[in-house]
Amino acid sequence: MAPLVEALARTVVYLGQQRSALALTAEDVTGRLGGLLLDGREFADAEADRFRAECQAAEAETVRRLSTVLADTAERALTDRVRALDRRTAVLVGLAVAGALILGISGGWWAGDRSARAEITTIEDSVRAAFREGPGAAALWTDLMRWNDPKAALATCREAGEILIQGGRRACRIPFWIERPPPAQRM
Repeated sequence: MAPLVEALARTVVYLGQQRSALALTAEDVTGRLGGLLLDGREFADAEADRFRAECQAAEAETVRRLSTVLADTAERALTDRVRALDRRTAVLVGLAVAGALILGISGGWWAGDRSARAEITTIEDSVRAAFREGPGAAALWTDLMRWNDPKAALATCREAGEILIQGGRRACRIPFWIERPPPAQRM
């Protein structure tokens, strides 16, 4: 059971890392699109200024009488056009960010799902191999796993005197319980 929990914990950590990477990518995309929106506004303002300057240079006496009306109309039209451009740009930015998020989340889920399935299959194969001797062996392995804490047992392997070499492989003396612990005594 502990290997399954450890595999699940590793999968959760991996997915958390994928989520963080996705969040950084989304921030970068949002920043870049914000810069493009700012550039668009500056361009629109520059075009509006250029339009006004050309109108003033071409003014004549007749145009002078109509300049107030034309300037107001042009200002409103330009403002409406800039607003429409801002709305379109905002919609495009929103769609791009939403698309990036959907792709990132889908890709992260897909990669995590595949990774988790592969780990679970490997663990299932290992458990199946351990239980190949039948139900009695399976029950014995289950009891041994219940009675022994592998992390606590392997912690003793960090001490230099506990490590030995047998058949060219490193080994460690660890406590390995072969029967259930006695019931806790109440005081």
